[in-house]
Amino acid sequence: MDKMSVIQAGSDPVRHVEVWVEIAEHWPWRDRLPSEAVWQQWFECWLNALSINLSPIQQYGLGLQLTGDPQIRQLNGQYRDRDQSTDVLAFAALETAGPQVPELLTAEPLYLGDLVISLDTAQAQAHEQQHSLNRELQWLATHGVLHILGWDNTSEDDMAEMLAQQRQLVTQLQG
Repeated sequence: MDKMSVIQAGSDPVRHVEVWVEIAEHWPWRDRLPSEAVWQQWFECWLNALSINLSPIQQYGLGLQLTGDPQIRQLNGQYRDRDQSTDVLAFAALETAGPQVPELLTAEPLYLGDLVISLDTAQAQAHEQQHSLNRELQWLATHGVLHILGWDNTSEDDMAEMLAQQRQLVTQLQG
């Protein structure tokens, strides 16, 4: 999927984003993390800012797993052949063009994919950047959602464009 194929000027606003959040049981400060409702608000804000138009009913769904370094390292090795932990992984559901069932597109939220964020790495990066864990989670989630929507960061130019877009998306939450 190409990033430009999902962005359309003047598209209808996103009506709803269903976010299924799973938090690692070992995380000691689970009660300090954003709630599902907050995650839904953030993703709705970001998808509206991106003017996506993939669903005729403008309803979307995605999975979010907040885990630790050992689990994300395992996934990174399994899916990317990299035996190391990372901060965020994105698994797009729409990467391949498959048959779409029109009745489902008008009745159900369009499933975009899954994000996996390491809380261990996010906490360390938040400390290094001298900002809150929530701010770092926003940064990582925007990075992941851009990947799910077809953005890539394989070249320096792509990376610069993606980072600029992330800054704009995170800023949307403060405005």
